[in-house]
Amino acid sequence: MHKDSSYFELSDLKGKVVSVPFGSAAHGMVLKAMQDRKWPADYFQLVSQSPEVGSTNLQEKKIDAHADFVPFAELLPFRGFARKIFDGVETNAPTWHGAVVRTDFAEKYPEVVVAYIKAIIEANAWVRNDPKTASEMIAKWTGIDKEVVYIFLGPGGIMTTDPTIKPELVQDAAEDAKVLQNLGRMKEFDVQKWVNDSYVRKAYAELGLDYDKQRASFDNYEVKGEDKFCNKPITEARKAGEIWVDGEPIQPFSSTACTLGAYADLKAKGKKINMAYIYDTRAASSCSPTRPSSRWARPRATSRRSCSRRTPRRMPPRPAARSSPSPTRSNRRPAEAERGARRSQDRRSRADRHQRG
Repeated sequence: MHKDSSYFELSDLKGKVVSVPFGSAAHGMVLKAMQDRKWPADYFQLVSQSPEVGSTNLQEKKIDAHADFVPFAELLPFRGFARKIFDGVETNAPTWHGAVVRTDFAEKYPEVVVAYIKAIIEANAWVRNDPKTASEMIAKWTGIDKEVVYIFLGPGGIMTTDPTIKPELVQDAAEDAKVLQNLGRMKEFDVQKWVNDSYVRKAYAELGLDYDKQRASFDNYEVKGEDKFCNKPITEARKAGEIWVDGEPIQPFSSTACTLGAYADLKAKGKKINMAYIYDTRAASSCSPTRPSSRWARPRATSRRSCSRRTPRRMPPRPAARSSPSPTRSNRRPAEAERGARRSQDRRSRADRHQRG
């Protein structure tokens, strides 16, 4: 919603105009949140609007709220006119993204499908090898701020770069189908028959990779290295933080306290800080194998959602699927970020009202 809005809880929006791209993951999030609360279908005045239209209408205060998929829930607060009051992680279901292909095309040109998936796997490796450069390049290509891109694709970020189609994600797709069936918007649908990972398997085989081993793993690449402020190695990635100083490599730190200490030190030295990233351990405490935790950030705070398996806000019968739990982020001022980070570290914080309300 707009940052100046008086709404801080979903229930505050009863009878209000809420826009969302119909048929999207965001639409499913809204419907499931309503069903989880046993609210009627007309609890909100839902209208279908694309991300571009919904974002503009929210900025101009023509609607009460806008629900969207990544990266807009992070991008709009980052750009200064919106705040988040609900995050998809609260539905306890992952989102997962990928490429879909028509059956007739895949059967006629399987080599094209496999080559495409191999290119995705190689691009994922490029991102993991140099996430800062990847974020900067993606920002140039898409117009999405590099700091926001990094929330998703940086180490421990919201979205995993894992193209395997995992049973847990297939099961989640079945749950999504139930949501639509309960609303009378979908007839019987066998998700298992819809899934065909043979193309991904072939791509893995041709690259000499072990598909089954990766399919069984929820590991993500994590923050690592030496904390040069506290002078210690990073041994617990999910307690680590990072600071992105303008024009310099992104620096890792071993804890929230060390990250905030380094942040204050860098500011005192006159450094321009693009962003600082820390984990929201409150959300992490409720993670399940298919649910993300959070990573908060700032000097306009952002967060990263990420569990032992990540968005990852950071998802189908797709030749290549990328799992990504829902993300969250904050747009607090630096002092607020410091207080919020300390609260999140001892698991007593509630997510920033800009993010979750």
